[in-house]
This record gives sequence, structure tokens and C-alpha cells, in this order.
Amino acid sequence: EQILHPRIVGIDVNLSESSRLGASDDIAFAQSLRNATYSIVLPVSINERGRIVSEPISEFKKIVTFGFVNVPVDYDGIARHVTRSNGDTPSFAYALAGKESGVPEHFRVDYQGPEKTFLTVSFYDVLQKKIPARILEDKIILIGSVAPSFHDTIQTPFGFMPGVEFHANVISTMRTAHFYREPNFLSGLTAIMLVHAAVLGCVWVSRRFWILGVGLAGTLVVLVAASLIFFNFHIVVPIFYLLFGYLVCVISMLGFQYISESKEKRFIRQTFQYYLSPDVIEQ
Repeated sequence: EQILHPRIVGIDVNLSESSRLGASDDIAFAQSLRNATYSIVLPVSINERGRIVSEPISEFKKIVTFGFVNVPVDYDGIARHVTRSNGDTPSFAYALAGKESGVPEHFRVDYQGPEKTFLTVSFYDVLQKKIPARILEDKIILIGSVAPSFHDTIQTPFGFMPGVEFHANVISTMRTAHFYREPNFLSGLTAIMLVHAAVLGCVWVSRRFWILGVGLAGTLVVLVAASLIFFNFHIVVPIFYLLFGYLVCVISMLGFQYISESKEKRFIRQTFQYYLSPDVIEQ
């Protein structure tokens, strides 16, 4: 028999109902959990009040540790942020990460990449001893379904991802402590003011339309590039508000410039219309 020595194992499978094969199957699985030389975490589900609404059957409850697998999503349906714990119940990932110290209560997930970024092996291959034991030695192992037919997928910034791999990304974020920081109100306001100042400078200095276009385009490129650079250093820049402020400022300044030039041309036309020909005035 192949002996595995992982650090901890998380089974991301709903075990809230008894086995269809009968009680003997549940008893055998409970005995396997009891004989394990490593900690095992099973999933539970909680409601909005933090109460557990779905948990493993009684045969397993006294043997393992629990963690909730509820995944909050943003307004667009994408999972970007997670909660470390809810009351006395830790999240599934937090329980597997060994309840790392310094983990904030709420944080943004530092995704390592799209689906299959983490090493994924077949459970059947492990049973058939096709996977060397050294690969699983002292590792955090997650067991779960990756088949789309099980509908255990979560929408992420990289597209749909199996729930078990989503939890792997959360664990990685906790263990590496790569937590994103969001600027405070004063920093965000300063950034918006700088964008407005850059747009104002382009409109005020540029005397030709093509120069103005190059200046505004360059400002936009610098803005997006700076946001990406900051994001790479785990600083979330409020890019939406910056782009919105940029657009509003561009429209406002161009509109103001158009109105000012129209008034100036009207003044010149009315002043010199009795002294110069219309062609000269238009020039």
C-alpha cells in the first residue's frame, strides 16, 4: 500500500447525505478518516447569518475539521474577494491554510492564473499508485471535482474555474501574504486631480488638433499603464473612477475651448465686419 504524508487534505465534496451504498460504506469512510495521520477538512455551507445550513453527516462530524465553502461574488458575478471566517466558522481555505496569522478578515484573491494553473492529478491515478508519493509529500491537497458536468464552477477574472481550484488560489494568497491594498480616499482624490491637471495641460498648451490628440492619447496610455504597474505590486488603483474623470474632463475642456473660440470669432466678426471683407474675417 502506498503511504502518503501530505500536510493537510481538504475534501471539497458535499457529504451531507448518507451513501447510496448503505451505512457500511459511510462507516468504512469514517474509519479511513479516523486512521489518517494528517488533518482533514470537510466543507459546510452557511447562510447570510453565518449559521451552518449544510454539513457532513454525523459519522464524519466528530472526526474532521470544517470550513465553509460559500463564495461571495461582486456585482458582475465575478469572485474577487473572500472572507477569512464567519463567526466561529473558518472558511474552507483558511482552515486548510492552517489559520495563518496576519490574514485580514476580507481580502482580494491573488489569482495565480487560469484553470489548471495548479498541479492537478487524477484521484484514480493516485489509487493506482501512478503518482509518485514524493509529489504529494508535505503538500496541501485538495480533492474535488473539475468536470463541468458537476456544475461546481466559479466565475473568476480568468474565466470559469472549478471550485476546488478557486480554493487553491485563496490558500495561495493566504500563504504568500500577497494581499492587495486599496488607496484611501485622499490618495484616490489626489490621483483624480492629477489626471484632471494632465488633461487641462494638454488642452491649454496644444494649439493644433493633432498635438492635442497625441497629448490626450498619451495621457490615457500612461494612466492605464500606471494602473497595471500598481496592480502588479498589489495596489488596486480605482481605474474606473480615473477613466470616468478623464472622460468628463476631456469633454468639459474641449467644450469650454469650443465655446470660448466661438465667442472670440463672433466678437472679431462683429467688430471688423464694416472694415474688412468677409473672406479676410474668416481667415
